[in-house]
Amino acid sequence: MVRVGGVGPAAATLRASLVRLVIRVGAVVVALVFFYGACVARVGPNAWGVEQRKFGFHKGIVDTKFGPGLYFVGPGVTMHTFPREIHVLEATFDLEDARARARDAAAARQVERYFEMRDRELGTDTHRAIEAINVQTSDGYSVTTDMTLLYSIEDPVKVAREYGWGTQYVEAFDINAFRNGVPMTLGKLNAEDFYSGPVRIQAVDEAQDLRAERFADQTSGKSH
Repeated sequence: MVRVGGVGPAAATLRASLVRLVIRVGAVVVALVFFYGACVARVGPNAWGVEQRKFGFHKGIVDTKFGPGLYFVGPGVTMHTFPREIHVLEATFDLEDARARARDAAAARQVERYFEMRDRELGTDTHRAIEAINVQTSDGYSVTTDMTLLYSIEDPVKVAREYGWGTQYVEAFDINAFRNGVPMTLGKLNAEDFYSGPVRIQAVDEAQDLRAERFADQTSGKSH
């Protein structure tokens, strides 16, 4: 058997070089992943971004609203996001009515599954259902009103400064203003006016104007 001198040491040197190369490549990959996770923020295609700086001379909420894309953020900087799409706020007893009309337990379960599926499809960040609004009319009657409010965030910076992050603005302003504003304006109607399209639409427009005015008072800006 013939042996070539120096093959063993050369193979060992090659293996050591490969090991060092793999370690270096792995270290670079880990560093890039860490850098991307720590210093790059992503704003989704249907979202607004708002920067919050925790350190430095200009700490706090940055005045700029950011559109979709990737952004470099330094240490102590967090990019918060708000949905840009249309929000749906429903005041309705649809679920309760559907449950009451279910002919048996199996139908009731189907009703529950349908509304659960609908909630998943619409998303909890941009869709919220509350109880139908009870309106005390000017002639002393009580009218239960189903109503849907559609709105979107126009200035996420003002929303962030007034209500914070996440979906706190929904509870803090949208639902409360909706519950209070609708009875205040529709309560000027009498019971028969609810069956008059032009009169009812005018009252609904007034409720929307009141809601926009209250938001502008709280944020010194336009309604979202």
